[in-house]
Amino acid sequence: MLFTDWAALGHKSSAGSPAFAGTLVAYDKLLATDLGFQSADALWEADVIRPNTGPATVLRFGDATDLGAVEAKLATFGYTKATVAGRDVLTGKSLSGSAGVEHFWQQAMHVVAIDAKRHLLVAGFAATTVNGIFAGDASFASRPDVQAVAQRVGQPVGALVAVGEQACQPITAIFRRDTPSARLRQQIAGLGTFSPFTAEAVAVTSPSAHTGRAALAFPGEAAAKANVKGRAAAPPVINQMVTGRPDAIRVTGTQVAGAVLMLALQTSSPRALPDAANTRALGFDVCL
Repeated sequence: MLFTDWAALGHKSSAGSPAFAGTLVAYDKLLATDLGFQSADALWEADVIRPNTGPATVLRFGDATDLGAVEAKLATFGYTKATVAGRDVLTGKSLSGSAGVEHFWQQAMHVVAIDAKRHLLVAGFAATTVNGIFAGDASFASRPDVQAVAQRVGQPVGALVAVGEQACQPITAIFRRDTPSARLRQQIAGLGTFSPFTAEAVAVTSPSAHTGRAALAFPGEAAAKANVKGRAAAPPVINQMVTGRPDAIRVTGTQVAGAVLMLALQTSSPRALPDAANTRALGFDVCL
C-alpha cells in the first residue's frame, strides 16, 4: 500500500513532490477537466496493490467536497450506477475499446464506488477489488507485523507499507537479467546479514522531504539485530548500481525494538524515497 497525506503537502502535486501516490495522480489534469477534482484535492490517498486483483485508489475528501457532482459527471461519460451495501458503484463502458487519450483516466477508474457519508471515493480496474475495500477486509491492517512497522514510522506525509514477497525481494529481482547473479549476491552479502523479514514501512516524515524512517519486522529480536550492519550499509551500494547516485539515501541511525529494525534516513532530494520505492532501489529492504 502507498499512502500520501495531501493535506500535509498543501494539496499540491508536482514532479518534485515527495508523494507516494500511484495510479490516479498521473491523470490529475485530465480529472480536473472532466470530473472537477484531482487526487491531490483529497485529504489523503491510499493506493492498494494486491497480487492478482489489480490496483485500487482510495481518496478521502473534506466534508465540503460534493461527490454527488462527480457521480453526475461520470454518468456523462457513460458510467452506469448501482447501489451496493448503501454506496453508489459506477461502472464504465467495456475497456476492450480503449478510452481516448484525452479521457485516459477511465482506464484507471473503470469501477468507482462512492460513500458520500464518509466522503470516500474508491476507484480501480475490477469491481471485486473496489468492493473488497469497502467490505472491510482487515487481513492486511490487522497483521501484528504491519501494525508494528506502521507504529514505528509515526505520522508520515507519504509512505509505503508492504508484506511478504512484496516487501522482501531477492536482490536479483532488482537488476537486469544480464547482471551476473553470483557476483551480485557476493557483493551484497559482503556488507552483512540480509535474512528475510515479513513486513516493511518506509516513510517521508516531513513536507521538506529530506528525512525519512524505515521499519522492518523480523521473526524475532535476534534476527533484527543481526541485520543492522548490512541493511544500514546497503543503500549507497544499491543506489550506485541502480541509479548511479550513491548519495540518494543514507542511513543516519539504527535502533532495534523487539523484532523491529528501525532506520533513520537522510535523502538527497524530495523524490529520493518514492523513486527508490518504485525502482526497488531502497537497498535496506533486499533479501538474499
